[in-house]
Amino acid sequence: MSTPTTPTKSHNDSGSHSNINVETSTREELIELVKKYYLMGKKMETRLQEAIEAYKKSKKESMELTKRLQNAEEESQLHKTTSNSIIQSLQMEIQQLNSNSQTLTLLKDQVEENLSKQFQQEKLIYNDERVRLNDRIQKLELDIENQQKQYTAELNKLREQQVEVKEKIEILEDNDIIDSKDSGSDGTKTYEYIHSLPLNSQMNLIMEENDSQIESLLEINGHKSSVVIDSTLYANDTSVEDSGRLKELQVENKTLFEKFNIEKENALVFLNQQKCEIETLFNDFKSEFKLALEQLEIEKDQQVKDINNTFKEETNQLNDQISQLKQTIVEKDNALDVMATDNSSKIESLCRDISSWEQAMAQKVDEINQLKSTISSTTSTPVSNVEEQQQQQQQQQKEYEEKEKKLKALLYGAQKHVTEQKKQIQERLAEVAEKNNEIVEKNNEIIILKGLIENLKTKQNETDEMSNDYQELKHSYDYNVQRLKLVEGQLNSTTKDLRSLQNEYEQYKIKAYHTINKSQKEDDEKDEEEDIENNLTTYIQNNENEIKLQEQTELNQSLNNKVQSLQESLDSQHSHNQEKVNKLQSQQEELKDKIKILKSKNQQLTESFNKYKLEYNSNSNNNNSSTNTIEQQQIIDNSEEIFVLKDKYEQELKNKDESIVELTSQLNLFKRNNNSVMREKDKEIQNLKSTISTLTEELELQSSPIPTVTNLKKSNNMINFDYNPTSNNFINNTTTTSNNNSEINNSENTSTEDLKKFNIEHLLPSHSLVERDIKSNLIKPTSVGGDLQEQALPLEVQDLLKHYAQLQASRDEELRKANQHISQLSYLLADSEKMDERHQEQEKLLKDEIRKLERSSKRDSVVPEYAKNIILKFIETDDGDSLLPVLSTIMQFTPEESKRAIDALKARKSSTLSPWRVKLF
Repeated sequence: MSTPTTPTKSHNDSGSHSNINVETSTREELIELVKKYYLMGKKMETRLQEAIEAYKKSKKESMELTKRLQNAEEESQLHKTTSNSIIQSLQMEIQQLNSNSQTLTLLKDQVEENLSKQFQQEKLIYNDERVRLNDRIQKLELDIENQQKQYTAELNKLREQQVEVKEKIEILEDNDIIDSKDSGSDGTKTYEYIHSLPLNSQMNLIMEENDSQIESLLEINGHKSSVVIDSTLYANDTSVEDSGRLKELQVENKTLFEKFNIEKENALVFLNQQKCEIETLFNDFKSEFKLALEQLEIEKDQQVKDINNTFKEETNQLNDQISQLKQTIVEKDNALDVMATDNSSKIESLCRDISSWEQAMAQKVDEINQLKSTISSTTSTPVSNVEEQQQQQQQQQKEYEEKEKKLKALLYGAQKHVTEQKKQIQERLAEVAEKNNEIVEKNNEIIILKGLIENLKTKQNETDEMSNDYQELKHSYDYNVQRLKLVEGQLNSTTKDLRSLQNEYEQYKIKAYHTINKSQKEDDEKDEEEDIENNLTTYIQNNENEIKLQEQTELNQSLNNKVQSLQESLDSQHSHNQEKVNKLQSQQEELKDKIKILKSKNQQLTESFNKYKLEYNSNSNNNNSSTNTIEQQQIIDNSEEIFVLKDKYEQELKNKDESIVELTSQLNLFKRNNNSVMREKDKEIQNLKSTISTLTEELELQSSPIPTVTNLKKSNNMINFDYNPTSNNFINNTTTTSNNNSEINNSENTSTEDLKKFNIEHLLPSHSLVERDIKSNLIKPTSVGGDLQEQALPLEVQDLLKHYAQLQASRDEELRKANQHISQLSYLLADSEKMDERHQEQEKLLKDEIRKLERSSKRDSVVPEYAKNIILKFIETDDGDSLLPVLSTIMQFTPEESKRAIDALKARKSSTLSPWRVKLF
């Protein structure tokens, strides 16, 4: 007979636990308790897993923050180095440009001076040599003339002597005619023969004949021999001297003539060479001058054509805008007419309503009068009804009066609205007239700005090409980012598969545990030592599987970290590329601004040159010759300055074109480097994909060997032994069960949190439990075995709860430390953000200093005389609008300074226009 025991209530009377009876529901209640503990343990496991995941996330975030801090520091250092290098390079370029410009100007001046000196020297040498040659030619001509005169005089003397000799011979012949009769015939023949011979031979023959005749005469006439001898001697002497002189003169003449010919030929060769050189120089100068003129004409024609085309286009645009404005004005006029007609129709309708209301009122008054007459006629009706009708009629009259007032107010408002619209129309018309005037003024400004716009179009095309390149880089970056996102999606899917496998494994454990509980009745206590060994092996295998799963999760985390690092590197490269492109765009904008400034300078110089010309032409009739010469010199100086500025402008344009070419080459190199980096990143992504596929295959292989039911049965024999209801000790000893129930209730009162931390894995035999069971099995006797087995269950549960409490405390400490680490990292992040702000401020200051240096260098390059003339012109004349931009470009005003100058100019103009102006100085 079993005595029923009173039901024992738990201290936590929450309605969740039912009363326990020893006789009927001991085993079921125990099973329910075990299930509840299992569920509580499962919940605690989920919480622990959540806490572990949060801790891992916090660790990841801390690692990411440290990486970001490192990246930020590296980027700040890179920014510093790049800014310093850029500043140094800019300073070096500025110095080089200044030195190059100075050297070029010096070289140009030197070359021009040398050319002018050489030309003048050669010209002087040519003139000197020409004079010398002319003098020498004149001297030679005079010498020749003198020599010819001498020769003629000597010939005349010789002829006279010949005549005298002939006369003497004739006298002798007359004297010797008688003697020479026999030889008459021979004499005639010899005389003819002698005349046929040349002069020298004639003279010789004559002399021989004379000798023969003289000898004959001497023989005949002895008294005349002395005279004849003297005459012959004199004739011989004179003939010999004359022949020697003639020969010497001939030789001298030949030598002089040869020397003269040689010198003449040399002089002609030299003159021809100089003539050829002068002709070549002149032709070169002429061709260069013609080419320059042609280029200028072509440029002028192109500029005129471009200006005409742009002017036509802009005039067409302005005409279109004017037509659009006219259309809008017409539309607004039509709308106003429609509004006026609507308002007039509304007013007419209101007037009609008012007239209808007045007619209704008159009818009501007639009705009232009729009612009064009826009331006076009918005395049978009571007075009270009549008074009520009168009151109603008075109320109706009041309502009609209120409606009339409202209608009048509406009419008044409509009239006001019409007048306001008319005023608005007039104001709009005035605005249209003002805008037309503004359009005319802007047309004049547009004509000036058209030339600048066309030059900027080429620069815009270059910027468009640069932007297209930048967009291509951006597309490639977006493509790589999409690839990284796909890899992240694959990683997330693998992590989800792992989690699903873990959940399936845990569900399988639960199912196996339930199957073991169902098959507890059929199991017997066989081979406890073998069971213990099998339990140990299964536990070790489970631990190994868990370790492998942890390793795989760590691998996945490492892969995620790698992907994040790759993405960060891509982001950093993209930001770096974008910074470079922004720098290039800023440089291009600065170049555009410089080009605009130079063009404005050129325009202002041309305007000033034209003004000087006009002033010179106007003052040439009035002023004296001295003032004219001074103004001519000023104009020449201004024209020279204009040419110098044009040369400088062309040199600056060439330098800027070269810088643009260098920047484009740098951009192409950057593109190539970026493409190579992207290829390497693609290779790394493919390697990561291959590693992910291998890891998924390994996970599938590891998830396939699931433990069987028999092994799990063997692993949980210790628990079955504790909960086996077939044992005799468990049935007979009711007191022990009551004690066990009381202990269970006490254990429930410890803490609900400890119960929630229960896990089904710890229901399986751990190392400590196995050792304890082995010791109990070795120590216990056969008679008292049941009692020891029944008392083992609550103690184990308490030990497990204590163990989980310790684990929870350690995890709480770890979470607290992680939170402290997160707070430290957030503090470091805030400091890094502050440092970034400071770096940005430093960059701004450095940029401002660079601009100041550029302005100072540009101011140093300005010619002081030119600046002096412009400042004097600005002070003397009131034409500040045209001279202020020139001053701003020369003195390199900042935009704020230029605004201040413009405001001061406007204030000065307004003060000059005001009638109440007072001169303080």
